[in-house]
Amino acid sequence: FGKNSKIQIKKMKGAFQTNKMLTFKDIKNKFISLEDLPYYNALSKGEFNIEDTMRAQLQDLGRALGCQGLRDIQISKLTNAFNQNIINVNDYKVLLATIKDEDASHNRQSHLDMRLQIFEGICPKDILLNVNPLPQVKRANNCFRDIFNRSLLEITAAVGAIERWYFPVAEFLEEQYLKRGYTSRQVYTYTIHKVADIEHSSVALDFVFRNVKNNKEKQKVIKAVEDAFKTTKIYDEARYIAAKDKQRTFESYLK
Repeated sequence: FGKNSKIQIKKMKGAFQTNKMLTFKDIKNKFISLEDLPYYNALSKGEFNIEDTMRAQLQDLGRALGCQGLRDIQISKLTNAFNQNIINVNDYKVLLATIKDEDASHNRQSHLDMRLQIFEGICPKDILLNVNPLPQVKRANNCFRDIFNRSLLEITAAVGAIERWYFPVAEFLEEQYLKRGYTSRQVYTYTIHKVADIEHSSVALDFVFRNVKNNKEKQKVIKAVEDAFKTTKIYDEARYIAAKDKQRTFESYLK
C-alpha cells in the first residue's frame, strides 16, 4: 500500500467509539489479504497488460451494476429505525448523508459514472450497461445482496468493513493501473475512493460499534462482515479468470 494510506491508517487508530461488546479488532480479523486474492496479487507482481486488465474491469462493472439499488434498501431500513426511535436523529442524518454520497450531486457525478470513465474512448456507455460478466460475478452479487435482507446493523457493518479495507486497496489499484497506461481520468474512481472510503467507513463502523447492544447482535454483525469478504474473493477470482483468458475478447462480455 502507498504512503498516504499508511498515514491515514495511523490517524484512524483509536478514532472509533468502541464498547466492550464489539471492537475494531473483531471486524479487522475478517479482512482478507491481497496475497489471498489472485488478481490483485498478480497485479502486484507485474502481471497482466492493459488489455488484460480491461477484461477484468468489465467484471468490476458487472459487480457495480449488479449491486444497484442496495443503498436504497439500506436507506429504507435506516429510515424505519429512526421512525421507530431505535436510533437518534444525529445518527440518522450522518449515516444517511454518507450512504447518499455515492450518488450524483449538483457538482459531482455518481460513483458508477466514475467507474464508466475507465472505458471512455473504448466502448459506448449504452453497450457497457449491458455487460454480461462471468458467472462468479453474478454469484457474488447474489451473495452480497443477501446481506441486505438482514438488519441495518449487519448491512452497515458489512459495507463499512469493506470500505475500511478498500481505501488502501484503491490507492494500490490507482498506482498499478497508471503503470499500465491508464489515464488519470480513467483511474479517478480509485483516486476518489482512496479518500472517500476513509470517511465512509469511519461513519459506518462508528455507528455499528455504538449500537451493538448484546452478544447476539455482535455475532450477527461479525458474520455479515465475514460473508461480505467471501464475496470479495469471488469477485477477485472473476477478475483473475477474465485477465488470464487471452482467448476471450473484451467485446465477448458485452451483449
